[in-house]
Amino acid sequence: MRIPGLSKSRSLSFKEIEDFSGKIKECAWAFQQAIECLISKKCESFEELRQDVTRLVSEVQVMSHQIFISAAQSDRLPAPGHLLLSFLRELTKVTSSVEEALEWFSFRKEPVIPQELEKDFFLLFDSVIDPVEELVKIVAEAGKYFKKPGDKPRKNVLNLIAGISKMSGEANKLDERLKRKIFAQVSDPLAVFHLVRLSEIIAAIGGRAENTGDLLRIMICKS
Repeated sequence: MRIPGLSKSRSLSFKEIEDFSGKIKECAWAFQQAIECLISKKCESFEELRQDVTRLVSEVQVMSHQIFISAAQSDRLPAPGHLLLSFLRELTKVTSSVEEALEWFSFRKEPVIPQELEKDFFLLFDSVIDPVEELVKIVAEAGKYFKKPGDKPRKNVLNLIAGISKMSGEANKLDERLKRKIFAQVSDPLAVFHLVRLSEIIAAIGGRAENTGDLLRIMICKS
């Protein structure tokens, strides 16, 4: 696809998408550090860590824009254009959920999370970071497949994607269990609403990772 006024078209390199997913993983790690710092109540660098997340989210947006331009200029794409762009948009939404979670945290004064729920929130955080990390591996393996298609690399990528679905399922179970504990142990209605919504936003990070994997599965099946 060629758009008038843009520079000479070229082939979109899957390496660009690999680098993009790596930046999203970096953002997820920064998010995890910021949350652990906030919950520990002994960390004095939360605002600095939060700024790191904001910076990384901005870098993700810039990289996303650059890849969209590359796709628009490209004569050859590794997958059907509409699927590739949907995949990239969903991948970008991972960082949007990360940013939303940090923003939601800031709406309440400390302590945001009651001590009796800290362990459950930590488990939920870990459960959504894992599929984001796995996405980086999957994108790398998908790049190998699109470069040199074959039954073995195809099955390898599809198996990895199935693993993300299982991880997201575990995150959903933790989200549901955490909500039940919130309603059972927290009496302040405003705190209940804030904590339940926070749990949902965090769980959505894993959901975005699963959606991204599903779109990649479709891309591979249609290639």
